[in-house]
Amino acid sequence: MIGIIIAIVVIAFGVKVASDAIDPAKNSQTGLVDGTYVMDPNTSLRINDRCSFGGPVADVSTGQSTGESVTVVGDGPTQCAGSGTPDQVLFTVAGGVATINALQ
Repeated sequence: MIGIIIAIVVIAFGVKVASDAIDPAKNSQTGLVDGTYVMDPNTSLRINDRCSFGGPVADVSTGQSTGESVTVVGDGPTQCAGSGTPDQVLFTVAGGVATINALQ
């Protein structure tokens, strides 16, 4: 009986962590100024039509690292195309909100 309760708690925690990781609200929490960025993701998660990528970021216009590691969330086949972790994620920040443009 205790084993079943522990299993339920672990599964519920896993679902909560996954849901938080693909929450579109993450796109307004990058802390980056408006511009275009490229990320070399070291984490990725895909559930249904949503995806999440996290990693270090560089400003495309300067080629310089921002020194930040952020998470961006995509929605649909255009922003979440393919499988696995892409080599790079190109995204823009406008009005403080990130939008994935392309996966490479």
